[in-house]
Formats: sequence, structure tokens, C-alpha cells
Amino acid sequence: MCFRKPPSPEIIYLRHIERAHRQVIRTEEERVYDPPVFLTPLKDVTTVEGSRAHFEAKVHPVGDPTMRLDFYFNGKSLSASSRANITYRFGFIALDLLSLVVEDSGVFTCVVSSATGSAESSATLNVIGKKPCTSHAPNEMASKT
Repeated sequence: MCFRKPPSPEIIYLRHIERAHRQVIRTEEERVYDPPVFLTPLKDVTTVEGSRAHFEAKVHPVGDPTMRLDFYFNGKSLSASSRANITYRFGFIALDLLSLVVEDSGVFTCVVSSATGSAESSATLNVIGKKPCTSHAPNEMASKT
């Protein structure tokens, strides 16, 4: 039988290193952002009944954690639904409206607010109604000829 010697413990030497200058790291809470400003405002849209409408805008500053976005339709708050989709990412704002009806015509206002201020942009949506289709029965067509 052969007995092996147990391995000796490994020795690791640690050396303390201290930086000459302490770095001050600013957190998001400490950063002060400029008041919001629309770089590209909303634009008026005219479309026909049953189609879609797309509004878009760009706002600055990007990344403000206190930034809040609200849309209004004729002065009343507009929330996201199956027909209205609101997108806000990296300063890009979009409002997509689906299956439009004539009653959707009006003024859409986007209000962007933060801890340092607020800004708003408005645009008008004009939905043109479709003319009703008139159909003629086959016997009516034959009597006209």
C-alpha cells in the first residue's frame, strides 16, 4: 500500500490597491433634465372612414425617468384601447388609430410633462365618410334599358 502525502494548501497573496482619486458616480435621480420640448410636432391627418390614422412626434430630452405622456381627444383623456395604440420609446411618440369612423374627427393633443416642465402638441384628424352603396335589382336594370 502506498500512502500519498496530502497536498499542501495553496498560498494566495492579496494586495490592497486604493485609487488616488475617488470617482463620483452620478445616479439617475441626481441628474437634472431639461424641460420637455417637441422636436417634431404632431401633424394634421385627413383620411377616409374605415382606414387608419398615424400621428407621430419627437420629444427631447430622452431618458428622463420623470417623463409622463398623455393624449387627449377634444380635451378628454384618451387611453390605449383595441382601436388606439400609444407608443413612447427613446423620444419617439406615436398614436395609431384603427377602424376610423366619422365621429373620430377632432383634435388630438399630446402633453409631455416631467419634473422640470411640460410641452404639448396638437393635430386635427379629419375622417371623411364613405358614400353608401346603392344596388339595383336585376329587374330594375332591365327596365331601364
